[in-house]
Amino acid sequence: MQFDIVSKVIVYLLVTTSLAMIGLSGEIPLFFLFLVAVGAAVSWVWRPNPTGWVTLVWNAGLVLILVGLIFQSIVVGEWLTHAILFAMVMMLSKLFGGITARDYFQLYALTFLMVVSSAVLSPGIEFAVMFLVYTVLLTWALVLLHLRREAEVRAEQLTAISSGTGLDTTPVSMDLWKTRSILTPRFLVGTSVLALLIFASSAVIFFIFPRVGFGFLFGKGREGQSIAGFSNKVQLGHFGVIKNNPQVIARVEIVDSPDGLTEPLRLRGMSFDHYDGRVWSKKRIMGENRPMIQGRGGHRLTYDPEPYPGPTRTVVQRIYLEPLDTDVHAVFGQPRIDAVVLDQSAISALQGKARVLFQDTLSQDITFRGATDISLVYDVHSRIIPAIPSGIDNARAEFPSLVTDAYLQLPEQLNPNISKLATTIVRDVGDSPYDKAAAIRDYLLQNYTYSLQGGHNLGDPLASFLFERKAGHCEYFATALTILLRTVGVPARLVNGFFGGIWNPFGQYYEVRQGDAHAWVEVFIPGAGWLTFEPTPPSGALGPPDEGALSTLRRWLDSLKLSWYKWVVEYDLDKQLGVLRHIGQSLVHFGRELMPDSAGVSDNKERRMSLRELFSSLFDWKNFALIGGALVVFFLLIGFVRRLIAFLTQKRRVDPVSDDVRIVRQWWHQVIQLSSKAGVPITSSSTPEDILAMLATADLASDKAQKIATVYQEVRFGGRSLRPTERQELPRIVQAFKKRGTDALRARRRLHG
Repeated sequence: MQFDIVSKVIVYLLVTTSLAMIGLSGEIPLFFLFLVAVGAAVSWVWRPNPTGWVTLVWNAGLVLILVGLIFQSIVVGEWLTHAILFAMVMMLSKLFGGITARDYFQLYALTFLMVVSSAVLSPGIEFAVMFLVYTVLLTWALVLLHLRREAEVRAEQLTAISSGTGLDTTPVSMDLWKTRSILTPRFLVGTSVLALLIFASSAVIFFIFPRVGFGFLFGKGREGQSIAGFSNKVQLGHFGVIKNNPQVIARVEIVDSPDGLTEPLRLRGMSFDHYDGRVWSKKRIMGENRPMIQGRGGHRLTYDPEPYPGPTRTVVQRIYLEPLDTDVHAVFGQPRIDAVVLDQSAISALQGKARVLFQDTLSQDITFRGATDISLVYDVHSRIIPAIPSGIDNARAEFPSLVTDAYLQLPEQLNPNISKLATTIVRDVGDSPYDKAAAIRDYLLQNYTYSLQGGHNLGDPLASFLFERKAGHCEYFATALTILLRTVGVPARLVNGFFGGIWNPFGQYYEVRQGDAHAWVEVFIPGAGWLTFEPTPPSGALGPPDEGALSTLRRWLDSLKLSWYKWVVEYDLDKQLGVLRHIGQSLVHFGRELMPDSAGVSDNKERRMSLRELFSSLFDWKNFALIGGALVVFFLLIGFVRRLIAFLTQKRRVDPVSDDVRIVRQWWHQVIQLSSKAGVPITSSSTPEDILAMLATADLASDKAQKIATVYQEVRFGGRSLRPTERQELPRIVQAFKKRGTDALRARRRLHG
């Protein structure tokens, strides 16, 4: 492969990779990216290399662009984005400019700055893949840059030497760029392996070196995902818009059950108390939103006005919540939530990333304040109600005044047919609030169908759903159950959150999608508190299925994405200390396994017996085989690395350039021998130019010697190969020089004889 072609291809691959990485961020206008890409393509086939006044105008244009971008940054504040734009302009300028080693180095620096910027703007798993490609390409490019610089220096030296003698020498660099003997496939493969080894060693340093960052490039921020329904207001119809949205907004691990739950996952978010006939909202009373009390182990304990009387089971969920662009920053979890443990420490506060949890003592809604541009990682301890205990269906309808004041509100212009319908449904049920709620829920499940189609009367969507269309999505069912219960005196509230999710077997967690957004109802039962009621038919409660080969591939990629964010993008000192703590605990556990507790040993004899058993187990042949095998693998790996380094650095004996150097040295040595015999005073310090000058004075075929000297210097010092024509022509020139020199030597001897 020719040096100049490979070098050019690698440069353009670096440029393309950096443009693709910065394009993934979405921060650069597509039109601007398109113009830069077209300009780069044009520079491949046309490089004007402007000089004189054209260069002056070109540089003036770059200065004007810089001033314009600085002014725009001052106005809008997007300094990083505008810096990237100018870097792209400079990169395009360099592609149309010169081709010296200095120009290539500046191009590499510009691409590296774009890669660093893309790490800030778009730190997704796509960046990881492209960064690995960029690492290999940059290693190639830096090696070629070194070769190019050495060749340019050597070419300058040869030009300086030749300029004083008038030798007919061609530019050495042009011959080097065309040679095929330097960049062999073996060289590129070996360099790639070396780049990957360097990358792996850098990854080890990344995980070990203290991860403390407060600067401009250490924000780890991500743009929040917008999602309908999670704000202070919910308008009927919004959940139907996002039902088919597959975007993942949270990932949930079940700590005590790595295989998941037996029932569908339900994550409670926000509740709403006020309905005006079209929109649900929260009418919060001042002083209700309190910081959560911190207990042992960092637990933030929740406030529950009505502890559940029956048996429950505890489920611990570890939730990775993506940054959400919402008005209210809810903390999701399985109802009922007992405690929340945030995955943060005092270091997060120093970095400006700390969150504070608040709970509304009336609705039990949990929210957080603080950084919203990074994912929220927390554990939720929930009490799951496996069954309704006996006696709840006979609970008396005696409610706290605080509950009735907030959760019996009805719209001022409520359709009277709604109250009549509720009375009809619960006519034969009795006074039990639980029985009334169950009766209305069953009525909705049996007489209404789930549909994502709209068409409801916007003036009174609830009446339109109940008496006209009799079809709708989850918030219509939840609104109907809530309002029907309130008309018969049972406190109820609409709750939104997520229901279902998809189990990811690769990462052993639930993927919670935007399409899993759901609304249901919580009913207050005296003696039991707020119980969940699901009025939506099963066909609509769960999100759309995600099956097939492409879905399996997507889940695998999502597990990689979660690992990337956990252990790279948001890997900080907190996680680093946790990893080291886990390693320490593992070593302690391993030590206890090797040295069991001898507190129960009664005397020294038994203690010596336990030590004897310990040593006998340590020196078992299986342990020796395991340790020996590990050592063999270790030394084989060291040998492989040493052979690889030697492979990359050794002088290639079969290299045609080395053979050519040997040949031209023999030719030039014959010239020196014959010249010395002819009386030319050649010393060890004589340069080829000195020898040629003395041959010209002695009239010893200096023209033929000059051709031999030119080829000798280009091949030996310029690194180029012998041309096929030179292999045939130069031996004849050497013989002609020898004949001319021999004849001159004989004539001189006859003259002096």
